[in-house]
Amino acid sequence: MDLTLEVIPLPVSDIDRARDFYRDKVGFHVDIDQEVMPGMRIVQLTPPGSGCSIALGDSVWELTKGPKPTPGSYQGLQLCVAD
Repeated sequence: MDLTLEVIPLPVSDIDRARDFYRDKVGFHVDIDQEVMPGMRIVQLTPPGSGCSIALGDSVWELTKGPKPTPGSYQGLQLCVAD
C-alpha cells in the first residue's frame, strides 16, 4: 500500500496575511483560495515541486473533534531546499 501526505492544515489568525507571506515571500503557489461554504474559507498553497500542500484556515477547525489548535502553535514542519 502506498501512502502519501498531501495536505497539512495550519491554523492562522489572518488568512490573507499568511497567504501573502507564503505566496510572495516564500514562493508557494496558491492552489485554492475560496469560501467553500458560508463562513469557511480555505487557502491551499503548494511549494514548487512538492507533493504536499498547506491549507490555511480559521473556521475549518470548527468541524473537527478535539481541541482547536492555536494559530502559530505548529512546530517542526521542515521545508527542504537545495542550498
